[in-house]
Amino acid sequence: MRLLDRYLLRELWVPLLYCFTGFLVFWISFEFAGDVDDFQKSRLTSVEITRYYAALLPKLLVEIVAPISFLLALLYAVTQHSRHQELTAMRAAGIGLWRLCLPYWMTGLLLSAVSFWLNEAWVPGGVERADRILRGHTQSPAGEDPADWVRTVTFQNHRDRRLWLMDAFNKRSLKLSRPDVVWNAADGGRRKLVAAAAAYHEGAWVFDQAQLFSYDTEGNLTSMLQTNRLVVAEFDEVPEHIRNEIRVHARGSFREAKKLQFSIREIEDYLALRGSSLAARDTVWLKTRLYERYASPFTCLVVALIAIPFAAPSSRRNAYVGVASSLFIGFSYFVLKELSLAAGVGGHLEPWLAAWLPNLAFGLLGAWLLLRVR
Repeated sequence: MRLLDRYLLRELWVPLLYCFTGFLVFWISFEFAGDVDDFQKSRLTSVEITRYYAALLPKLLVEIVAPISFLLALLYAVTQHSRHQELTAMRAAGIGLWRLCLPYWMTGLLLSAVSFWLNEAWVPGGVERADRILRGHTQSPAGEDPADWVRTVTFQNHRDRRLWLMDAFNKRSLKLSRPDVVWNAADGGRRKLVAAAAAYHEGAWVFDQAQLFSYDTEGNLTSMLQTNRLVVAEFDEVPEHIRNEIRVHARGSFREAKKLQFSIREIEDYLALRGSSLAARDTVWLKTRLYERYASPFTCLVVALIAIPFAAPSSRRNAYVGVASSLFIGFSYFVLKELSLAAGVGGHLEPWLAAWLPNLAFGLLGAWLLLRVR
């Protein structure tokens, strides 16, 4: 790494760390003031409160803190270089503006990669983990929270033509109560499996107090197997598929639906299992969310494109003007993102376009403005 690159990175990362810290302190303080009554009612300890905010933190980092902090820090750093004629001196030495921006591109790419990892590994289920911590002291003596049980669940595996019915499903332990599974056999007949309970263990479904009924192509019962414990390894479904089915159908308004976080793998698996049996409205919503998962991490890279043209020409401009510009840019980006996603979910835009439109629009605008910088 060149000495110049190390200097530019140092001048960027110092304000970036300040912005990160400031945003986190402000967010935690603001949220704590509103949540303190709930914490007292739930009798949470300081350790549990820390775990509660830790569960919500990845979503905040990806959606707000990382892009806004990077935008503020980048505008401030480039504005300072421009005010002190450092950019002019560097370019006079034969270093092009695009080459000068390389450390900023690399930082944006690094933040995008971290955001993608957080989106896949930690953001999904963060709100649910926080809710479980908040309800931790309301568990029954057996150690189960009644709110974890979802009653009367139906799940259809369209790919393998298998239908699951159950009296209840536990979102935390992933156990099934009184499951009833129906599917078509290879011989053209039908199979029906009824049990008192079921759980997924070491790659196979384990059914307790199970009865397996076999029917021929005419619907006549040909055999029945009754056992205290039946292990079935041929089912491709896993409990997470059933939980995702519940989460998809539990969404209400667009605002409530945004709280549901899925990983790319979860969405792709769900779409493959449900296939054409999925309602058109659900398909559009899931595909929009799928493309959003791909597009969202690149926000930090787009920030690098859009911030530099605003800050680089500002040799005589106060740094606060750059900060004001960053707020306007950030506000415009997030407004367009919300409108675009709403249009995609509503079927007014193609799902891929709804997810990528903000990045494409601001990225192309930033590249065009950067080409015009003199």
